[in-house]
Amino acid sequence: MKIGDFVVFKNDTDTGIIKEIVSERKIKITNSQGFDEIILSSEIIVIDKKFNQVSSYGAIPAFDKHNNSSEFSNEKIKKASKFKIDLHIEHLVKDFSQYSNDEIIKIQVNFCEKQINKILKSNKEKFIIVHGIGMGVLKKEIHNLLNELSLRYYLSNDGGSTLVFV
Repeated sequence: MKIGDFVVFKNDTDTGIIKEIVSERKIKITNSQGFDEIILSSEIIVIDKKFNQVSSYGAIPAFDKHNNSSEFSNEKIKKASKFKIDLHIEHLVKDFSQYSNDEIIKIQVNFCEKQINKILKSNKEKFIIVHGIGMGVLKKEIHNLLNELSLRYYLSNDGGSTLVFV
C-alpha cells in the first residue's frame, strides 16, 4: 500500500486514492467525491489495475476511469451544489444582532432540518450544507442531526461544508 494507490472501500461502493499513510493502521483517502477521510487500512482493498477482475477481488462495482480525477470529483460536487443549504445567519435573518449565539445556532439547525426534510421528500440523491468553518459548533450540531437521520456525509477539505447523500 502506497500513496497514489487506487482503492475500494470494503463496506461501501465508493472508491478512492491513497493520499497519505497516517500510521501503520490509518490511511488518509481522497474518495471519489473529492473528500478526504481517515480510515483503517483494514477497511480498503488496493486495486492493482493489471489484475482488476472479479476473480481477483470478488464482486467489485464497475469503475469509471474518471473516478480518480479531481475534475470528476469537482463535477460531482458542482452537481450536488445545485441543492445547497446555506446556513450563514445573514441569509436566514435580517437583523441577527439581537440574538445570542445559542439562539443563532438554534435558528440555523431548525432551518437546516426543515430543508433536509424537504429534500428527503424529493428525488434528490445528494446535497451540500454550507455551515462555514468558524469554531465548529454549528458543524457539530449539523453532523449530529445528520447522524440522527442516518444520512451518509463527508466534510469538505476546507471544513466549511458537508456533502450529504440521501
